[in-house]
Amino acid sequence: MSYLVQLLVSLCITLAFLIYSPPATALSLANSSVQMSAQEFFRAGVQQMQSQNYPKAVQDFSNAIDLKKDFSAAFSNRCLAYLQLEEYESAIQDCTQAVSLNSQNTESFLNRGLAYYKLGNYQGAIADYNQVIKLKPIDFRAYYNRALVKSELPDYQGAIRDYNKTLSLMPVQDRFQLAQVYNDRGTIRLMLNDSVGAIADFNQAIHLNQQDYRTYFNRACANQRISNYTAAIEDLTVALKLNPNYAEAYANRGIAYYQLGNERQALLDLRKAAHNFLFQDNITAYQQTLDLLKQLKGEETVIA
Repeated sequence: MSYLVQLLVSLCITLAFLIYSPPATALSLANSSVQMSAQEFFRAGVQQMQSQNYPKAVQDFSNAIDLKKDFSAAFSNRCLAYLQLEEYESAIQDCTQAVSLNSQNTESFLNRGLAYYKLGNYQGAIADYNQVIKLKPIDFRAYYNRALVKSELPDYQGAIRDYNKTLSLMPVQDRFQLAQVYNDRGTIRLMLNDSVGAIADFNQAIHLNQQDYRTYFNRACANQRISNYTAAIEDLTVALKLNPNYAEAYANRGIAYYQLGNERQALLDLRKAAHNFLFQDNITAYQQTLDLLKQLKGEETVIA
């Protein structure tokens, strides 16, 4: 059964990354003609950000910067637009310019940290999130984003501490965001082989948001770790109702059925998993599922 366990572990972690993007904020300027024109471009950029027209926002913020070279807020907001466009090097340059003009600009440190994170510069990201926390200790976004970075290092215990701090600072009315943090902390606990703690977090996440199929999948994985295959099947069935093409859920439910001795249903689910993996062009998972089918049934399986 070692192959089954290996496949189960490879499919079991769904860590959704939720990075909080700060809203663009207008800056009050003096009433000189150049500054007013720069301010108008800035406001136009803010409107384009709100409309999710990020290329036009970049253009408007660039016009504002051309007219006012030390316009820190324009650099900061153009950084945010570049983040949305996944132009991370440009985002870093703009946020660096913004903090050089205003060393108290926590939004620029936060956004530059995200750009560093996206480029795999985890130490740079942590340094920027540390600076946000130093300047604004109640900003839960910095703790949350730092937890995501620590989970990549991996520093799981450090990530748990930051998730704990995030939960202590987040507004209680942000139910969906709270659910996301509980789900993320649960995945880290699962990585630490704390299945009971993980299940407790997934329970809380589901209580706050019953529509996220990933949390049901993750709780199923935790139940499979403790051999509670019946509970795992129930959660995977819910996950599939919410996301009918979820190949990983079919694969894990097939494994759970097999563990309970229901070979027929196991093979049906694994065939559905293989079909969906192939449709999604996930050739590696497709081939792994075919290999598992051959192992369980001794058959040459081809999915059209």
